[in-house]
Amino acid sequence: MSATARPCTRDFFALVDTMDVATISALFAEDAQVAFGNSQPIVGIEQVTIPCVTIFHVDAAGKIDAYRVYFDVTPIYA
Repeated sequence: MSATARPCTRDFFALVDTMDVATISALFAEDAQVAFGNSQPIVGIEQVTIPCVTIFHVDAAGKIDAYRVYFDVTPIYA
């Protein structure tokens, strides 16, 4: 049985943060599926820019006590 090459989760999200679309898209199969929440999956790797933001707050101990992620997926379905 051969080993499967797959991205490390931390490395993947660090790469996403670079916004290097060419390198990120190379990690996806041509028929990759991405789903946002309970929406229908999007199939393929055509690159569409969507605005998004992640907001988190930490308490006095430095622990995350609120975490919110917002995506405007409208351009995906346009």
